[in-house]
Amino acid sequence: MISTAEFPPKQTSARQASLSGLKTLVQAEAHAWRCFLAVCISMLLNFLLAIANANGIGMNNNLVTVIQVIVTGASACMVLFWPIRVTKLEQYSAFAIVLSLIMTLMVNEFNPRLFYDFLVIPLYIALGRSARFTKPRWMDALLLTVLAITLLEIAAPTLFVRVVNPGKYFLATRSWVAAQNGAVAETGLYVGAFRGGGSVFALSDHRISGPFLEPLSLGYFGVLMTIYYVGIADVSVIKRILTVGASLFLSLASDSRAATGMIVLSALLLASRIRLPAMVMWMMPVLVFISLWIFYIFSDGVSLGDSASRVAITFDALKEFNVWDIIVGRVNSDRIGDSGFIYLARGLGLIGSVVGIYFFSGIISCRKSQNCIIYAVFSIYIVQLLAFGLAVFSIKSASLAGYLIGISSWNMKVSFKNRGILFRSRE
Repeated sequence: MISTAEFPPKQTSARQASLSGLKTLVQAEAHAWRCFLAVCISMLLNFLLAIANANGIGMNNNLVTVIQVIVTGASACMVLFWPIRVTKLEQYSAFAIVLSLIMTLMVNEFNPRLFYDFLVIPLYIALGRSARFTKPRWMDALLLTVLAITLLEIAAPTLFVRVVNPGKYFLATRSWVAAQNGAVAETGLYVGAFRGGGSVFALSDHRISGPFLEPLSLGYFGVLMTIYYVGIADVSVIKRILTVGASLFLSLASDSRAATGMIVLSALLLASRIRLPAMVMWMMPVLVFISLWIFYIFSDGVSLGDSASRVAITFDALKEFNVWDIIVGRVNSDRIGDSGFIYLARGLGLIGSVVGIYFFSGIISCRKSQNCIIYAVFSIYIVQLLAFGLAVFSIKSASLAGYLIGISSWNMKVSFKNRGILFRSRE
C-alpha cells in the first residue's frame, strides 16, 4: 500500500488560486453566452427562414425540418462542454417518457415527430442547467429585439410582409396552411392573423406576430419574459414593472387573452414571494386541469369566444375514448384537432403524459431548498398551453421555456452579481 505521505498535496498560492477562479469564471460566462445564443437562434429560426424564403431562397417542409433538427441537436451538444448532474428522479422520468413513446408505437403508426416534440423541452432544460445563469442585459437585448420587430409590423405592415412574408413561408412549409383559401397568399400574414368575430384588444387591424410569425407564440413569449424578470432575475422593482408592461404590450398586440391572463397571474404570484409547500407545486397541474374542465362545463352554450371552443376540443375528444385507449395512447390522429393534451396522450399514453407534464414544467427538477412557486407558475404555463394547442412543443416557445426552467433549477437566485459562487466547481 502506498502512503499518501509520499505525495504531499501541491501547494497553491493565493494568487494562483485567484487566477484559477477567474479563468473558471471567464470560461463559465463564455459558455453561458453560447448557450443563450443557441436559445435565441432556436427561437428566431423560423423568422430567419421566412426572410430567406421571402427573398428567393425557397423553403419546404422537409428542409425546414432538417434545419430545425440540426439547430436543436447543436444546442443540446452545448451541454457536453459543461456537463450537468442528472438526479435519479430525472433519470427515471426520462426513461418513463422514452418507454411510453415506444409503447404507443405498438398501437399507433410510427411518427418520428413525436420523439422530437416530447424531447425538445427536456433538451433545453439541460441546456439551461448547463448554462447556469443568464445576464439580465442579454435578456434585455432579446426583449428589445422582439419589441422592435413587433413595432415594425404594427407601424409598417407592408414592409414587414415584403421582408418576412409569414403567409408565403407557411404556405411553403405547412400542408394544412396550403389547404386554406388564397387569403393567406394575398395578405402575406399567418392564417390566424385575423380573428373570426374581430379582435378583442385591436392594437392593429390584425393580430401581431412579430418575429414568431404567428400571434400565440408572441403572447407566450411575453409570459416567459414575465416569469424571468419577476421570478428569476435579480433586477430592480422599476425594471420588473417596465418589463412586465412590455410583456403585456406584446400579449395585447397578439390579441391573446390567455397569455394576457397568465402574465397578470404570474406577475402577482411571483412578486408576492410566497413560499409554497412542495405539495402545492405537485398539485398545481391537477388543479389547473380541473379548472379547465370546470370552465368547459360552465361555458357550454355560453358565448365566450374561441377560448371555450379551444378548451372544448380536449374534453369533447376525451369523451370519445375509453380509459384503456387513453392509457395505452390508442388515440385516433384525426380526432386530435388542436389539443396538446390529446396529442400528448397519443404519444405517451396516460402515465407518460402525467410524467411528461411534471418534467416539462420543471417540477421533477425542483430541489428541496428552492421556493416551489416558480415551478408552480411554470406548470400553469405548460398545462394551459396544452389546452390551447400544440404551441408548447414548438421550438419557438419550447426552447426559451426549457432554458428558463433549467437556469431556475439552481438553489440561489440567478444573479450576475452572485455568479462567482455558482462556478467554483462544476456540477
